[in-house]
Amino acid sequence: MMKKKFSRFAAVTMSAVLMLSSMPDVAFAAGTGTVKTGYENLELSKTSEPDYEGFIEAWQKSFDNYEKEIDVSAYNIPGRDVGSLYQTINARNPRYFYVKDFNQTLDSSGNAEKITNKYISTISKTKNIVTRYDAAVTNALAGIGENWTDVEKVLYINDYIALNTEFDDTKEGMCSNSYGALVDGKADRYVYSYAFQELAQQYGIKVGVVYSSSLKHTWNMVKIGESYYNVDVTWKNIILMTG
Repeated sequence: MMKKKFSRFAAVTMSAVLMLSSMPDVAFAAGTGTVKTGYENLELSKTSEPDYEGFIEAWQKSFDNYEKEIDVSAYNIPGRDVGSLYQTINARNPRYFYVKDFNQTLDSSGNAEKITNKYISTISKTKNIVTRYDAAVTNALAGIGENWTDVEKVLYINDYIALNTEFDDTKEGMCSNSYGALVDGKADRYVYSYAFQELAQQYGIKVGVVYSSSLKHTWNMVKIGESYYNVDVTWKNIILMTG
């Protein structure tokens, strides 16, 4: 797909509106959506002390290494919590689109003992898919200047995705994950925000995805300095505003 080129300040011509104010770390956007942390549905164990972050780190490492099975018995994670932790990993890392599902084996106390990862294809083909994805991420960020501010980076990333991605709600191919947006240039209504998150995180920008069930829509929230902004790439223009 031919990528469109534009200047450092092209975003300013796309109706950028900036309104600054302080917002809490866990924020609500205009009363219509919440920032997902990934821990909303956990039922904490009252017996052993579960090591949630250690579990997440180990599980992510197994994704990075394309492992099919991982022993998680040392983390004392109740089996009922594993699904929520899987959602947490996906919420933090759009790049793990290539892990499509998992199975778990429980010990006698109901804690997760072993996780079996399911990838979107064979390990060899999955690695090739991820290689193409990483190349697309590198290409997308190539236009960012070395001395740009975070505001300039956010504007650029918004415009890059908006100009190089077509809306596709057919659920065909990979339009339902960040690969579709960044490699194929096709994304459903939710994926624009995942692609933005992927690129912004590459530059250490604090970013999350806001979900609205009433609007059936997602957008991003970023932190620049001490202020928070809502960024909506899906609607093809950037509106940075506080709730």
